[in-house]
Amino acid sequence: GDAAAAAEAVAVAGSPVDGKLPLRLTFKAGDFFQNNPFVVPLMVQHVLDEASGPGLTHLIDAYCGSGLFALSAQHAERFSHAVGVETSESSVGQATLNAKANNISTAQFIAGDASAIFAGLPSGFDGAHTAIILDPPRKGCDASFLRQLLTFAPSRIVYVSCGPDTQAKTKLLPHPPTSRVGQT
Repeated sequence: GDAAAAAEAVAVAGSPVDGKLPLRLTFKAGDFFQNNPFVVPLMVQHVLDEASGPGLTHLIDAYCGSGLFALSAQHAERFSHAVGVETSESSVGQATLNAKANNISTAQFIAGDASAIFAGLPSGFDGAHTAIILDPPRKGCDASFLRQLLTFAPSRIVYVSCGPDTQAKTKLLPHPPTSRVGQT
């Protein structure tokens, strides 16, 4: 195989979030990672501020990649438990290694099949006490995932998008009456 494609790249999540020292995260070359050192700390702080709130004790980081949001949230002690869900087994393995490397025991990562993305969640995750961070690929979330998301009915959804057109399509779906749709 190509040695460059198998190499690990190292990223530091920039300046501290919530006054904590930055995390050290690794990811496989070729896997997506937002590695702009000027954007990452500001984006992570904003996303965590939007995801956190009274009564929210659990976090799901959907499309978690190497664990940036779930690990940052747990490093900042925002939730009692976080689960990162990802379809890529390689990314789940990397996120798990990142949790261990940063001594974070309150986050776990699972490989989820898009057809049953919430089926593998540990006990204690219910919509009323859960926030979800969505950071999907450029194509956005598919209809099956969005139906499952609405059925799970999380208390808060934070959608991170590099493609305003895909985020706009997602906003066209019906929202639960208690949801707040905002720009992140």
